[in-house]
Amino acid sequence: MNRVGFHGTHETQPSRMVFLDSRDCSQFTNLTSHYLFGFKDAIETGPGEGMLVSLSSASIPYSFYNVRLGINDTLHYNATKSITIPPGNYSANALGKKIVKLFNNVGTITATYDRVTQKYTFTSNVSLLFNFENDKENSIKNELGFSGFEGIASINPASNNSNVSTSAADLNGSVHAIYVRTNLATKSVMESQTGGVSDILAKIDINTDPGGVITLDPQQVSHEALIHTAGVKHIEVRITDERNRLLDLNGLHSQIGLRFRFVTTKPSDPIDQGDPRQRVNPKDVPALKQTKAQSPEKKKK
Repeated sequence: MNRVGFHGTHETQPSRMVFLDSRDCSQFTNLTSHYLFGFKDAIETGPGEGMLVSLSSASIPYSFYNVRLGINDTLHYNATKSITIPPGNYSANALGKKIVKLFNNVGTITATYDRVTQKYTFTSNVSLLFNFENDKENSIKNELGFSGFEGIASINPASNNSNVSTSAADLNGSVHAIYVRTNLATKSVMESQTGGVSDILAKIDINTDPGGVITLDPQQVSHEALIHTAGVKHIEVRITDERNRLLDLNGLHSQIGLRFRFVTTKPSDPIDQGDPRQRVNPKDVPALKQTKAQSPEKKKK
């Protein structure tokens, strides 16, 4: 099967900029981070012409929370019980105080955050078990410093034991970056979560504090994706975290700029499946070497 390449420096027609404001678009859900925009006239390519798309700019309000409803808002304890932390943007100390308050009816506990080690220390005057097993949904364990830990954290008051979190508390554990995803038919982006082709158009680093506006500068854009269709009539946009979960911007709207460039396409050479330098699984390398060693040498003329 032949692949399609393009001449990146030879533009066949002037590029086009599309600026989208989510308030002007049709919303798919009650969240403003998933929307659809339809053009009056389609953006089309001619014969032998390809279309490249890139995220040129973005302004996204940092109005989403680090403790999110139904995602990381639950602390399971004593096997069958749990407390639910209200959604919000918590600092390490504020999160510790909120958890202590929610345990008032259970006993007297403390949750002390050490800024040097970035870990919590928990104490209790009653027997307390924090359940961090894999089957516990919506767990806040990453934010409390139990990332990667699977099991039970025990606090035994009889021996005056305290429990220190096993890892640094990741207060932004559910959102490390913002991903802009679209329905544009591109095949040049892959991601580890699916192991295959992704609908991600761009990744945006969080470069401000909560309450500010996260921006993408055009000078930061380095990737263009080839669209495998002859035209674009509708654009669907989803703003998600790294695990493909929609961000709740709490009613605020975002703006993005898309750049479309038009270039000539060219067929690329097909991949030689017999060439050990291309598409080789590491476990197949010994077999390939053995096959090459057994192949007869060509006779010299």
